[in-house]
Amino acid sequence: MNQGTTMRHLSIALALVMTATALAMSVASSLTRAETQADKIILAALSVCLVLAVHLLPALTHQAGRLLLIAAPVWLLCLVAAIFGHAVFFMSAWQASADAKVMPTMKAQADAIEDKRQAIEATLSTIRARPTVTVAAQLARAKADPFAAPELVQRLEIELAESQRAARLRDDLVNLASTTVSSAGNRAVADPVMQAITRATGWPEDRVLLGFNGLLAALVEFLGCLFWFLGIAPQRTASTLATYQPDLDRIRFAVERGECRPSISSIREYLRCSQARAMELRRLLVKQTT
Repeated sequence: MNQGTTMRHLSIALALVMTATALAMSVASSLTRAETQADKIILAALSVCLVLAVHLLPALTHQAGRLLLIAAPVWLLCLVAAIFGHAVFFMSAWQASADAKVMPTMKAQADAIEDKRQAIEATLSTIRARPTVTVAAQLARAKADPFAAPELVQRLEIELAESQRAARLRDDLVNLASTTVSSAGNRAVADPVMQAITRATGWPEDRVLLGFNGLLAALVEFLGCLFWFLGIAPQRTASTLATYQPDLDRIRFAVERGECRPSISSIREYLRCSQARAMELRRLLVKQTT
């Protein structure tokens, strides 16, 4: 086995790995973007077709001549769609990882809030004071009455203090009900590398994360495309050369004898072949003579 064959086999092996990885990511991301089973199957099948098109089109059409005019924009559109799907996968995976890391912190904070709420409710259940407005009005009348007993004023002052304490505890319950723990938890697990990039670039963390995930998605697609090209293109070139070799030898000898010129029209007239075959023969002839 020569070096070229070894490199081709290695390229195909790496291409299979990259394509399998890209297909798995595309299917996983498509499943998260659909609700019904039918939608999931259709979207997953479409994602598979897009990835295969991105990885295989360059290797299959690099000698297709005018077909490249159609294949190139199709490949570009498939590439954009595949990158979007991979970016969704990376974003979903990052979010799931962040949620898993923050869950213990959020649970601990939620438990602490619940304990505090129960303690406040237990304290409120022991307070028997009337509403603050009622007690304050009665206390004001008692203080204004010169004949009011001092014990009554003292009892009303104590009841007013208890009523005010109950009001503050009810306010604490309202504040606890509106307390969220997600933001504190997300800060607790923030990626230090992401924070450093954010500080260096001045970009929001979401934009940095989106750019990084897009870069990874593009890298997966370009690597798969490159490995398939290295694995398939040399084999297709050898096969094409073997197919055209008899006519190529005739043209080369005819050019040497002056019976034919190395132009497409002359080759087509000499062999009575199609325009496409004449173009390919001229390309191979020029490649052999340079």
